Amino acid sequence: QWQGPYSDESRAGAKAPIGRPIGDIYDSPWRWDITLNGERIGIDKQFSASGTGVDWAVSVKPTLTYNTLDDPVMPHKGTKWQLSAEPVVGSANLGKFDTQLEHQIPMGDRFTLNMGVSGGTILGDAPLYQKWNNARLGGTLYGWDSDGSLVGQNYGIAKIGVDAKIWGPISLGAGFTGGDYFDNFGDIQPKVGVGAGVNVKIGSLGILNVGYGYKLYGKEKDDDPGAFHIGFGVPF
Repeated sequence: QWQGPYSDESRAGAKAPIGRPIGDIYDSPWRWDITLNGERIGIDKQFSASGTGVDWAVSVKPTLTYNTLDDPVMPHKGTKWQLSAEPVVGSANLGKFDTQLEHQIPMGDRFTLNMGVSGGTILGDAPLYQKWNNARLGGTLYGWDSDGSLVGQNYGIAKIGVDAKIWGPISLGAGFTGGDYFDNFGDIQPKVGVGAGVNVKIGSLGILNVGYGYKLYGKEKDDDPGAFHIGFGVPF
């Protein structure tokens, strides 16, 4: 169960991904994937698309990826671009489209300049639990709550930062982000954030990542400026 932005939300379901490289299986930077997803969503009736508090959703998500990063966990050089489209049918019918682009530039052996942009939109009247939010991977505004309280039918984020490999699995990073989550373009209120942190990669493939992030500038609120994060898995 995940604490949604305005109410308790629970999800249960299954995903079935399939995919393969486009062209040479060893050398091609291009890849396609298709993910089949079905889930049951439990949420307060006032935020439920069906009005019953129990919604259903089935989707097919094709994704096109171009990836030349030299390391999936701690990249030092290369580019990664993803484009996806996800038609969703069920209690609410809609279409989700988003793209992400990141580029890594080496600055010597230990330092890396990283830049990126990401954005997405939803066609149709999306219920709260289907909207983009600040808790999603790859679309976080530094220094702002990542509990999903920033939500919208659309989002756009740009980032730039520097990462430094300190020793073995330990790295430091600092970065700047700017963007917003919004329903209508007239609602845009640009937000900026600056943060720094330390990350420890455990395992040769980075299966477990433990990190601590500190807000240097962000939401003006009496919240704790620092937080620990634990992540599992390798990003594809």
